[in-house]
Amino acid sequence: MRVLMVASEVFPYSKVGGLGDVMGSLPVALSGKGFEVTVLSPMYRPTSIKIKGGREIRLELAGEAIPAKVFTQEKRGVRWAFLDAPSLFNRPYVYNDSDGDVADEHRRFSALAFTAIEGVRQGLFEADVLHAHDWHTALVPYLLRRYPAYREDPALSNLRCLLTIHNLGYQGVFPKEVLDELGLPAEDFNTEVLEFYGKVNFIKAGIVFADAVNVVSPQYAREIQTPEAGFALDGLLRKYAAKLTGILDGIDSEVWNPRKDKALKKKLTLSLDRWKAASKAALQEEMGLEMDPKVVLVGIVSRLTPQKGIDVVCEAADRIVESGMQMAVLGRGSEALEKAVRETGGRLAGRFAVKVDFDDALARRIYAGSDLFLVPSRYEPCGLTQMIAMRYGAVPVAHRVGGLIDTIEEGRTGFLFSPLTADSVVDALGRAREACANGGLSMLRKTCTEQDFSWDHSAEAYAALLYSLKPA
Repeated sequence: MRVLMVASEVFPYSKVGGLGDVMGSLPVALSGKGFEVTVLSPMYRPTSIKIKGGREIRLELAGEAIPAKVFTQEKRGVRWAFLDAPSLFNRPYVYNDSDGDVADEHRRFSALAFTAIEGVRQGLFEADVLHAHDWHTALVPYLLRRYPAYREDPALSNLRCLLTIHNLGYQGVFPKEVLDELGLPAEDFNTEVLEFYGKVNFIKAGIVFADAVNVVSPQYAREIQTPEAGFALDGLLRKYAAKLTGILDGIDSEVWNPRKDKALKKKLTLSLDRWKAASKAALQEEMGLEMDPKVVLVGIVSRLTPQKGIDVVCEAADRIVESGMQMAVLGRGSEALEKAVRETGGRLAGRFAVKVDFDDALARRIYAGSDLFLVPSRYEPCGLTQMIAMRYGAVPVAHRVGGLIDTIEEGRTGFLFSPLTADSVVDALGRAREACANGGLSMLRKTCTEQDFSWDHSAEAYAALLYSLKPA
């Protein structure tokens, strides 16, 4: 079966968050199960792929020709394809942010969606199923069913679409005027198709027209059908509940392997406890924490955004360190939260260490050196950090939401708390610290490292879902 996956980021070629990790490993896992997988993503300037040649593709937005080529390479059993459209993607960032031009995000990723379908029409790709990921490519199923040139093309009539939503909090919502800019039918600006509180919503269009929709954990599939977690789309998701499923994400066991990880100063050999002790000492020294082998070290690797609950950590920080713990925090995000963690680190120097950055190597050393790993997300579709932490012997302490519920077993592989308040965080870390006493930490971390979060099981679920879409 032939699958064309379309995503805005793909590790190791481009990565901002967990989507990139998933797109670097799920295609490989499906290839191992007999699928012919092609992955299409943009060629960004910071991570430009050094490939010669490339094929031109006819690409238009509202009648305007967009100069573009598609480059491909075969690796790990997958065909990786990159859209080189310099006017849209030759920039020093993956996504537009406060330092970039935010005016054309809809054009950039609509072009990616059009490229997926045009690639099939023009013979660049072969596919039975188009697999779109998140809002950036959620127009793929809509375009296939509603764009005049595509819905009348018999060569596309047998194509099926799967939409995977990695985070419903990001929906691709734009002013009504983008319809003209993208050449989309004006009659589709209605509540049944594109309209969303007077604006255009890409993810809504994908949900309506995809043959199947999945999110990245079973618990999250239930949560997003409620007003509390549905981001105003809960009614639509309940309407289309019959085609909605939850499949837990996995992690690449080779990419996240403490026995081979080149970022670690000391790799895991025979003794887990001795390795953790050495890794903690190295982390304390690297981040300027007080050198104390007995203190419980709590790690955080996270985007510094409201979703991730970092504001609550800052509120609880004084009580956490006063209880005899240390914290090591790594991440980047909003200006306000970056300022908050820096101020907290300055006030609690030697006990609350902070690095505001994207630093993959340091992240791995935090996983290795931490005793506990805090995940205080307000909502969490799946979460990969708690899985990675367990693989590196750090016991997760997490808010009781989404995929955190599906991956952490209370008292056995971690600790869950609710509600998300400073009091709850302090209490949960206290419970974890008590459980770690008298040899308990050794047992907990051993159990954590024995968990299998590889893609094997999740890829089987994706395989079954994809096969269910293939025309008889």
